[in-house]
This record gives sequence, structure tokens and C-alpha cells, in this order.
Amino acid sequence: MLYEKAHTALALIDEGVAACKALNSHCGRVAVGYEYMYMDQISVPWLQEYKDSISSHTLIDLVEQPLPQLFKGLLEERVDCVFVGLTKEAIIPAYLEKRAITSMEEVIFVGPEHPLAGRPFVTIDDLLDEEFVYPLIKPTSRESVVVRDFEERGKSPRCTTTLHQPSALNVVERGSAIIDLPAKYALESPHLVRVPYQSANQITYFFIWNRANDNESFAQFRTFVEEKIAALQD
Repeated sequence: MLYEKAHTALALIDEGVAACKALNSHCGRVAVGYEYMYMDQISVPWLQEYKDSISSHTLIDLVEQPLPQLFKGLLEERVDCVFVGLTKEAIIPAYLEKRAITSMEEVIFVGPEHPLAGRPFVTIDDLLDEEFVYPLIKPTSRESVVVRDFEERGKSPRCTTTLHQPSALNVVERGSAIIDLPAKYALESPHLVRVPYQSANQITYFFIWNRANDNESFAQFRTFVEEKIAALQD
């Protein structure tokens, strides 16, 4: 009797292990990379829509890293895809596949009492002596039109960083510094003034992935995103 019960228990354990293996084989993971996720007003709603429409067995894993690390992650297939805004398409390595989603200009946010607050627009000439503030890390000319314009003048913007976005915006509200953001960034505040920034450069927003990626879960996600891009560009 004891042997029969032990045999039955072992059989149930084997069935459970087999079921777990079967379940794991159907579990999918899609690693989606961002450099500055807080700036993204386009793909974040797409992610939520995709999450709501897929099986709970597919995990969407968000990865926020500097762009060089994201490109390395794509090459090593630790990251499946990247959403990023760039000032030059040539920044994207040739071994990666890309889809342009949209293009946008930048805007400058200043405090209500800042001297630039009443201007209809500003150019790089108006910003050369300004102090900038950014959350966490300073942007580079890869993703910031203002920084690229500074570099093309042979200069670098004077800037500081804060621990997070709200604290950076508080500095702007006080008039101690200004910040440049993509024009489609959904930021509305009675304590901030949005001033258009005119430049020969612009940001192009890309969906990027490694063409060698054979992750089936990512293939489904890529189809979803490409449909969204096509609809956005119609």
C-alpha cells in the first residue's frame, strides 16, 4: 500500500513537472528598451494596449539604459527592441533594423518670470548663456536637438541634474534653469511656459530591433507595433 501511494505521488510530481515545463515553453518575454522613458508619449500607450490584449503568459520587460548599452543589448539579444528619439539616423548601427515612427521639433520650458517666457520662439543664439537642468543624466547630441546645436557651435550647454523629473521641473518653475524636451511631450503646467525652439535639426523617433532576433513573442509584438506605425502615418 505504501509503495502504491509513493508510486502515485511520484507520478503526480512527474505530471506537475511536465506541466510546468510545458507552461514555461509557452511563456514569452519581450524586452523593450528606452533611453529616457519619461519622454515617450507615443509607444507607452501602445505597450499598455498590447499588454491588455495578450495572454498573461507573455511578459513585457522594460529596460531603461543609455543608448550605447541598448544597442549592445540588441546585438547580444538581451533586448528585443528599442524605442528612441535621435537627432541623426546615422547613429543607428547598420546591423539593426529600424522603422521611423514620426519626427518632431523641441520646445523649451521656462518659468513664468523668465526673460524668455514672452518670446514667440527661441533659437540657439538665445540659449548660449542659459543654465539647463535635467532629471538624472544629461542628454547628449544623440537625442537632444539643443545639445546638437550647441556642439555644432563648438560649445556645450551649462547644465545640472536632479534626482528625478519633478525636482528638475521645480528648478525650472523657480526660474533658476530651463529644460528642452520633445515638442510632443505632454507637459502642461500653470507654472511653466512652453516656448517653441527653431532649429535646422529635429528628432526622429525610431522603433529599432536586431534582424537576427528569432523570439516568437517579439515577432508578434513587432507586427503589432508596425501596424501602429502604419496607422499613425496614414
